[in-house]
Parts: sequence; C-alpha cells; structure tokens
Amino acid sequence: MTDPAAAVDGTEDDHARVGHPTDYSLPIRAIDPDVLVLGYDQHHDDAAVERMLADWGIDCRVARAAARDPDGGELLSSSAIKRRIRERRPADATR
Repeated sequence: MTDPAAAVDGTEDDHARVGHPTDYSLPIRAIDPDVLVLGYDQHHDDAAVERMLADWGIDCRVARAAARDPDGGELLSSSAIKRRIRERRPADATR
C-alpha cells in the first residue's frame, strides 16, 4: 500500500480529478499522469489497469493507496480527502 502523497512525490504536477460519468478514460487521457493512485477499496486489479493504460498509450505507474494516513491514524476515505481539499482551498478559488 502506498501513501498517496508519497506516490506522486517528485512528479511535476500532483492533483486529483473526479472521473467522467460515462468514460473514465477521458480525464486520465487529459492528465496523462506519471502515477495513477487507486483507492484502497477500489476493486480494480492493478496489473489490469496498467495494461489498460498501455493500450491507451499512457505510460504511467499504478499504485494502490493505503487505507490509513502514514501515521496509521485517520482512515483515508474520499470524503475525508475532499473535506481536507475544501479546507485548504482559498475562499475565492473557482475550481
């Protein structure tokens, strides 16, 4: 399991994006990531995702996020992550 922040350490850009409702390849292709971090509870097989990305012409590493923060405390749910992003975002941010 990977610390999501550590997975992208050293990459030029790090960000998260909500998926497309019908074609999840669209945001992935738009970003062309160096690393794609899957949630700890996502059912996708890491190797299958790597093959799918290669079929799309995307050369990136697939990592699996740990269920808890690196200190072993807080459960890293998507709701908690989104809440932390909203708390850090400046009040005048538009996205």
